[in-house]
Amino acid sequence: MLRLTLLWLLCLPTLAPSRPPNVVLIISDDQGWTDFGFMGHKDIKTPHLDQ
Repeated sequence: MLRLTLLWLLCLPTLAPSRPPNVVLIISDDQGWTDFGFMGHKDIKTPHLDQ
């Protein structure tokens, strides 16, 4: 019974529908964490990052 449970737990991640991860890596020089529209900056517009 333990082997069946372990086999089921090992197969569980493969049964779930896989989605691509939502990861955005931004590399820039001299940019603060508030310099984006989604962080509340009033002058800088970042519509694609705000999605």
